[in-house]
Amino acid sequence: MSNTPANSVSLSVDPKANLLSEFFESHEDFPHLGSSGYQGFTIGGPALLAFFEWIEASAEADKIDHVIFLDQNFFRIYNYYFEKKNATNLNSNNFKFSFLKCDANQLFIAGLTEVNFSANADYFIDRMKTESFEDLFEDIGVNMPASYVLKDFGLLKGSSFSASELQRAEAFLQAWRSRILDKARSQRRNLLRQLLSIGIQEGQRVGVVDFGSDGSLLNSIEIFNKEILNLELFGYSFVLNDSSLVKKRASYLRISGLLDRNNASTEVIRDLEKIIPFLEDMSKSAESSKCLSVGRLVFNIDSINDFEKGVIYFMDSYVGKYNFRSTSRRVFEFTGPLIDYIRRI
Repeated sequence: MSNTPANSVSLSVDPKANLLSEFFESHEDFPHLGSSGYQGFTIGGPALLAFFEWIEASAEADKIDHVIFLDQNFFRIYNYYFEKKNATNLNSNNFKFSFLKCDANQLFIAGLTEVNFSANADYFIDRMKTESFEDLFEDIGVNMPASYVLKDFGLLKGSSFSASELQRAEAFLQAWRSRILDKARSQRRNLLRQLLSIGIQEGQRVGVVDFGSDGSLLNSIEIFNKEILNLELFGYSFVLNDSSLVKKRASYLRISGLLDRNNASTEVIRDLEKIIPFLEDMSKSAESSKCLSVGRLVFNIDSINDFEKGVIYFMDSYVGKYNFRSTSRRVFEFTGPLIDYIRRI
C-alpha cells in the first residue's frame, strides 16, 4: 500500500526504472566500509542526495540569495556534493551557501527580548523538569548564580525540580532576567557579526537548512531577525511534521519539508522523526566523542565518522554519473531505504 496520501502529488515511480537499483547493481564491488559505512553508502547517501537536490530546487523557486547550514557535518557533505556537481558542469545554483556556527540554544537566547521574555519562560521551565540549574545555565551561556542567591528563592543546585519548586524557579528566572537578556543582546551582536562575515546582507532572501521537524530553528531566527537584518527567511527541513504547532508556525513562517503532509503520510513522518535526534546530535558527538543511540543501535565517534565516509563515497560514486536524472519525482525511492531501516530498528 502506498504511503502517499490520496490528496497529495504522486511520487511513485516505475519500478523498472529504479535509479537506485540500477546504481547499486553496478556497484556491488564497492570497498568494504564496515556496517556504519555501509549504512552511510546505502541509506544516508541517497536520502541526503534527495534532500540536497530538493533544497536547490526550492531555493531556485524561492529566489534565494543565500542558504545557511547550522550543522557543520551536513554543510561539509553538501559542500562535497556541490564540488562534485561543479566538476561535472552540473551546477546551476544562483545562491551562495555557508555554515553558521550557532546551535539551537544560542538561536533561542538571541531571540529573547524584554517584550517576549515572559512568553518564552516555558522553554526554561520545561528544561528545569529534567535538568539542573548548572546544566541549563551552562548550555545557554549565562553565569551560574551563587548558591546563596538560589537559597534565597528556596532552590538548590545540582538537581531538577518538582512541580512546587518549579514555581519558585520561575520566580527566580524573572528576577534573573536582566542577566539572561544581557546574554541575549550579546548573542544577537555575535550572530550579526557572523551573518555579515559570510556575506549576508540586509533584506536578502535566506534559506535555513533545518534537520528538525517542527520549524523551531527558523522560528528562533525569525524572532531576532527583525532586530538586525530584516531578512526574508525560508525554512528547509528534511521532514516537517503535521502537528498543531507546525500549522500555527506555518501561518507566519515560510517553512517546508522534503517530506511533509503534502506528500507523505503521518506514519512516514512519525517514522522519520525517530532519527532526527541522531542527525541533530552528530556534530556535538563528533566534537565530544559521545555515543548516540537510535532505537537499539549505539553509535560511537568512530562509527559516525564511518557513516559519513559511506555518505561521501555514495556522493563520489553517484553525483555526475547518475544524477543527470533528477530525484525530484523520486523522493520516496531515495528516502525509502532510510524509512525501511528506521522501521526495522
